[in-house]
Amino acid sequence: MGGTRQVSAAVVMSPDISTLLTDPQGGIHSLLGAGGASVSYAEVDAGQFFSGSTPSIHASLVVFSIHHEVFATDRIIDEGYRNDLEAKVRELVASGASVVALNGSTVVSDDNTHNYHGVDTTMSERVRRLNLGLVQVSSKTGMSVVDVDRIVAEKGAGENVSGTLDYSDVIVEEVRREFARIASEIGFGAQGDASPEAASGVLEMRMPYINKQMSEGVVLRWHAGEGDRVEYGQPVLDLEVDRVKLMLRSKSDAFLTSFDEEDEEDPAAREFRNRTNIRVAHRVVASDHGYLRRIEAGPGDRVHVGDLLALISVAPDDELGGEPSGDFRAVINVLEGEPS
Repeated sequence: MGGTRQVSAAVVMSPDISTLLTDPQGGIHSLLGAGGASVSYAEVDAGQFFSGSTPSIHASLVVFSIHHEVFATDRIIDEGYRNDLEAKVRELVASGASVVALNGSTVVSDDNTHNYHGVDTTMSERVRRLNLGLVQVSSKTGMSVVDVDRIVAEKGAGENVSGTLDYSDVIVEEVRREFARIASEIGFGAQGDASPEAASGVLEMRMPYINKQMSEGVVLRWHAGEGDRVEYGQPVLDLEVDRVKLMLRSKSDAFLTSFDEEDEEDPAAREFRNRTNIRVAHRVVASDHGYLRRIEAGPGDRVHVGDLLALISVAPDDELGGEPSGDFRAVINVLEGEPS
């Protein structure tokens, strides 16, 4: 075996990056050094980085987030901004660096704007535009993106987002894990492993969170069978999800007659309920890799958000007994057309 690998990282500092990467116990040293690498990193001023006035960065890995740009309200997130960011990333890539960016959650709990007429840019809108800009830059440069917005959607924003880009420990740990996975896939972290964590263990796949109105459904079909390998981006199963029942009330005869003329002379119709149970097909797609070992909810079974759907192992022969080592990441999307 050769000598110790050298990893030099440039971290564009902002509060969320600081929380994620500078902790001696769970920060960049442990995330990138799990495979025995010697890690050194330099902190880069975010304002200089985004303004283009930063001196040349000499590093094998450059990490930044949108945190600074969200609060730099004098910046306009337009095509010119994206072109400047793309040029900066291309320059870094040309120097031999790998670039990883962290986007942000578009859920901003302290954004109480309901009528956006006349409002130039809310925090939530800035985050959305910046996230889109990162995707566009990534598609042109190969820059990797840690999708914090997706992680928050999976875990649920209710108790996990307390302000603009202010996340709970649960989200921070998931973001660390996703950063470690991406870093490993582009050549950093544990040598040859899918992540700096042990390359074995059993993960739980649970019913993902959709929104407050859609919290349960019925399993329609599995696209993989027990023993099959599940790849990132692969459809795993289809669900028919129940939207919360709607209630319509009327307190005026005028509305009643316009809604249903047959009820206009019925006194009981002055306060009525019309309940509808809307079912929408959804598809669960893997955001991780592993082997489908045991299906816990079969076709026809009713499941709620958080219910166990399956056990998935990192290796094909991992023992199923014992405490699961974590969650198998998956996203859920509305399925266009009939499930196939």
